[in-house]
Amino acid sequence: MPQEQNEGDPLSRPDPSLRKRLQDMIKKLRDQLGPEEPRPDDGSDEDPLAKSARLFRYLIDLTQDLPPDRDQEFRRSDERLKLIGVASRLNGRPTLRERLERFRRDPPREARSGDTPPQEDLPGTFEHIARLSSALPDTSIGEELGKRAQAMSERLRQIRENR
Repeated sequence: MPQEQNEGDPLSRPDPSLRKRLQDMIKKLRDQLGPEEPRPDDGSDEDPLAKSARLFRYLIDLTQDLPPDRDQEFRRSDERLKLIGVASRLNGRPTLRERLERFRRDPPREARSGDTPPQEDLPGTFEHIARLSSALPDTSIGEELGKRAQAMSERLRQIRENR
């Protein structure tokens, strides 16, 4: 059912000359301001990885505005760590695996003597990492790191016992 237009209503039919006057006014202002400078966000030659990294950073920043119950849930989940990890990789930071491979290819001078740490120390090392993780400024990351380090320590102990 079409609504009836009220002939006396000034909003029903805008003045055609008003649009023209506004367009002329905008054109005058643009002429006075001069040519528009290119925006830094318009960089079409920008590296696609950098764009993706900015988007992931934006997504991480958005998570800071979650309601308290959702925020706690998100902080306890692996998704937060995954987001941070992906953003770090997109920014060019090496992953833990890449750093370990580099260490294996070119160990520090102290480890070049051929001495390898005894395997008994590995579970203890991960337990130590788990204890240290509680001192991290971001408690949620500290808790998650502590859980993972403790799980790795237990797994290493099981592997050693099964030999």
